[in-house]
Amino acid sequence: MAFGASSAPKADPSPNSSHELMVLALKFVEYQDPKTGKPVMNQIAAQKVVDGVNKIWGQCGLQVKLERYQPVNASTLAHDKLKFHLSSMDELDRVRSTFDDKKDLVVINTGGWNHKKMGTANAWTAMPGDAPSGAVIEGPVATNAPIIAHELGHYLGLDHVSDPTDMMNPLIYDSSTVIYSAQCDSMRKVAQEAHAQALRPSA
Repeated sequence: MAFGASSAPKADPSPNSSHELMVLALKFVEYQDPKTGKPVMNQIAAQKVVDGVNKIWGQCGLQVKLERYQPVNASTLAHDKLKFHLSSMDELDRVRSTFDDKKDLVVINTGGWNHKKMGTANAWTAMPGDAPSGAVIEGPVATNAPIIAHELGHYLGLDHVSDPTDMMNPLIYDSSTVIYSAQCDSMRKVAQEAHAQALRPSA
C-alpha cells in the first residue's frame, strides 16, 4: 500500500459523531538509528501523532490512547535479524511478528525503506484476520498523522476508496480526513470483534 502526503483543496468536514466514545490502546515501537541511538520518533512526537489521529477519528466516536512507547535497537533482536532500514517486503511480516500484541494496536516505525526493491510503499498494515497484525511505517512519514490514521483504518478493516477527501484514499492529501458513516460503523464493529482486548474505558 503506497501512500504519500500532498496537498489538495480542503474538503467539507464530516458531521460530528453521535456514537458513544470507543477507545483503543496503541503501542508505538520506535526503531533506534544504529548510528545515533535516537529513535525514529520520540514520545512527545508520538503523542502529537495520536492527537492528530484522534482529531480525524473523532467523527466516528473513536480514539486511540498512547499506552506504550517502546524504543528498540532492532539489531539486538538477533532471533529475527531485524534491520533499521528495510529492503524487502518479506521483512514486514518479521517486523510485525516480533511486536504483535493483542492488547494494543501496534505501530512500528522503522528507518527508511529501499524503494528500488520495495516499490513506492512507505506504510503497510495487516488487515483484520491476517497474522501477524501491526502497521509498519517508514520513518520519513512516521509523524504524518493522516497517514497513521489511514493505516489504522486498515487495522480496523477499511479498504481503499477513490474519494480524495476520504481518509482511505490511497494517496493522502491534507484534506483526506473524511470518514463516512458506513466506514465508521465498520471500524467500530471490527474494533469490538477483532480487537476487543485493545479496548479501554473511555473515562
